[in-house]
Amino acid sequence: MELLKTRVHQAASKNKELLRILAEIDHAAPELVQQKRLIIELQEQIVVSDRRLASANRQCAKELKDHERYRDSMTRRLRYKATGRGAKYDAQAQKEETEYLEALQKEHRYQELNNNLKAQLSAAQQQAHTLEQDVARHGSAQLQLDQLYLSLFDGPTPGFPGEDELERATKSARLAYEDARSRAEVEAKAAAALGDGARKLKMAVNALHRALSASQADMFTHRNLTDFVERNELQLAQNEALSARVLWLTARQISPAVGDLPEARIAQGSVVSDIFFDNFFGDLEFHRKIQDSIADVQNVATVMNYLEMEARARHSVLAGEFRMREKELQDARGALQSAREEAFERILTGAGSNPPPPYELR
Repeated sequence: MELLKTRVHQAASKNKELLRILAEIDHAAPELVQQKRLIIELQEQIVVSDRRLASANRQCAKELKDHERYRDSMTRRLRYKATGRGAKYDAQAQKEETEYLEALQKEHRYQELNNNLKAQLSAAQQQAHTLEQDVARHGSAQLQLDQLYLSLFDGPTPGFPGEDELERATKSARLAYEDARSRAEVEAKAAAALGDGARKLKMAVNALHRALSASQADMFTHRNLTDFVERNELQLAQNEALSARVLWLTARQISPAVGDLPEARIAQGSVVSDIFFDNFFGDLEFHRKIQDSIADVQNVATVMNYLEMEARARHSVLAGEFRMREKELQDARGALQSAREEAFERILTGAGSNPPPPYELR
């Protein structure tokens, strides 16, 4: 009898520890399912992005070759000048340089998007690895718990029908908990992606304001430096806006409840117009286009902020349900544990053959 008492006390202590471990990492399995789904979606986006980037790389290499052919060919230049077509040569050389610069900008834009997607994939894979470790730890703890109960309740327990009923109730509570947790995690991740997208759009607006300042100066100075600053800031704004749209697409793939987002339209400068058509009226027209771009991106940012607020509201509701299901699971486990502890006592006191009153979830 003393040996049996010792085994029961040892089992109760081990049982309590295993239940604590399970409660800490119950979230791992449903989160891992969502994380693997996100990884698959990101991998599909990267395949498309790699294809577009490779095409942009080839186009950029071709335009560079054409540009260098005119830039470095002294023989070609002298032949054109000798035949009185020097101006035509210069115009063609400028055209090739412009086409190369535009191809280079496009390549840079696709490279930024590709890098952004791959960074997201790397972070998602790292989180999935952590979750996989927690799932393995959860499985190990659950196996130990099952083996512990098997060692103490080996065979049928007709004298304790309440224990069997509470075990089924605990399993049902766990399934409800996992479902609620999974749905809450979906909206939390969608809200996080939309929040990142909103920050990207804010950075785009800031870049557009810097471009507007450079444009203001360019109307009166017509300096190449202000043209360069203006084009650089516009390109930066374009990159940030495209990154924001990728994040919105990610959020929408995570949660179908995410609404539509209009595309941001950002004016882009031209090397040709900056050099050959650089005058006050042209600069004034483009200045107004930048102002329109600011208004357009601010409108997109407003929609993005609203979508984030909606996602966070959905998450708040689902988080409330999740907390309720978590409490129900804790109560079910506590009731099951109490029933088993009582079964231990009934066995120890020799009353195991008398059926106990039915147990109820508390």
